[in-house]
Amino acid sequence: RLLELASLLAGARMVRLNARHYCSILQACQGRVKEEPELLETALEVYATMIRTGVPADRSTYNVLISLCDKAGQLDRALAVHEDMQRAGVKPDIITFNTLISACKSLGEPDRA
Repeated sequence: RLLELASLLAGARMVRLNARHYCSILQACQGRVKEEPELLETALEVYATMIRTGVPADRSTYNVLISLCDKAGQLDRALAVHEDMQRAGVKPDIITFNTLISACKSLGEPDRA
C-alpha cells in the first residue's frame, strides 16, 4: 500500500513530493519491519521512486533506510545504503553512525562496526 501511495502521489501533478514526504512514508514501515521483513523491499522501492522522480534523499531518509535494514536483519543492505549516502554527497551524522554500529552489533558482526 505504501508503494501505491508513493507512486500515486508522485504521479499526481497537483502534488510535488519532497524528501520529508518520502521519509514519512518510509518511517511508516519502521514499526512493522521486524515482523514483516518484506516491508524492507517496499521501502527500497519507495526510495527508488524518490530518486527516479528527481527528489534527492536527505540525511533523515538515509538514516531511516539504514534503520529499516537493521530491523529487517540486512546488514549488507544497511552498509550499501550508507555507501549510497556517501556517493550522493550526504554527510552522515551521529545518528547514522550509531544506527550502523547498532546494526553491526545486533546482527552479530561487531567487527564490521
